Amino acid sequence: MLKINDADNFRRTLAGLALISAPLAFGGSDVIRLSIEGGVGEGREQLAAIAASSGLWQVAAALNMIGVILFVPAILGLMHLLRERSTILGHLGGGLALVGFLGWAAHNRGYYGLMGAASTSDVRGEMPGFIEHWMMSPDTIYYVLMFLVGSTFGMLLLSIGLYRARVTYRWAAALFLLGTVLYEVNSFTPASESVFAVGILQALIAVGLGGTGLAVLAMSDADWARVRGATETEEGLVVARPRVQ
Repeated sequence: MLKINDADNFRRTLAGLALISAPLAFGGSDVIRLSIEGGVGEGREQLAAIAASSGLWQVAAALNMIGVILFVPAILGLMHLLRERSTILGHLGGGLALVGFLGWAAHNRGYYGLMGAASTSDVRGEMPGFIEHWMMSPDTIYYVLMFLVGSTFGMLLLSIGLYRARVTYRWAAALFLLGTVLYEVNSFTPASESVFAVGILQALIAVGLGGTGLAVLAMSDADWARVRGATETEEGLVVARPRVQ
């Protein structure tokens, strides 16, 4: 039960709920975006596809931003879980991931906002050249590098750390790690534009992080406050125990 005046309870509950909902919002945005523009190429065809589904495009933009916001407490929750085991992976991964999602927020406004506005502009035929110039400008490259490098390596380090630390269900950590690795590999293949392929990979990440969120919600406030050593229960959940002094 959420106790807003209890710091440990509030942080644990917020982290658990964010770990469940953030990847769902982010994955939903990815799937909707690809269902609109996937396979249509770039330029006028892409803008025409976005214009034909302008309402869905706005939904994708909103879900993407909601996912970015929710990933902040989710990442902080993962860093908390890894503060005693896989500490370096937790700190490096969490720091990079937070930088990456700052870049994602800028990307959301730049990509979704610009493409949505360009698709409904009276000068849509002239927009492809402008967009190409805009995408190669230094200020755009900065935040693109932020989200590409930060989110890619940050989430990878966090997934490895979570699997090594044994502070959640082993299957959840394994699915998060597997989904993260495959998603990054897939981004360099033609299947990166496939709604089905991306949907499956996003589902793996969502189930892995969602399982971790359930593990966090199942913890007591005392266990959350002293995440240290770990031991497995019969159900496969790794729960915290106090360090022996």
